[in-house]
Amino acid sequence: MGQVVQFKLSDIGEGIREVTVKEWYVKEGDTVSQFDSICEVQSDKASVTITSRYDGVIKKLYYNLDDIAYVGKPLVDIETEALKDLEHHHHHH
Repeated sequence: MGQVVQFKLSDIGEGIREVTVKEWYVKEGDTVSQFDSICEVQSDKASVTITSRYDGVIKKLYYNLDDIAYVGKPLVDIETEALKDLEHHHHHH
């Protein structure tokens, strides 16, 4: 069984606390890998593509398009299989 992690919107700098969700690149049930694009968000200064820090399956999207997303709050839930993967990588080194 994987572990579900809340993938939070990280601080994108410039003192920005909230952004608008402009596009989702994933939907619930999709498999993502590290560095895959999750969504695009728009601040008043720029649009930023948010990428996954995990390998896993998207379990939940917290926002709809054009919703306001807050820095430090969850964007998606990802069910990871990180523990298995980590052991795997160690054996190969």
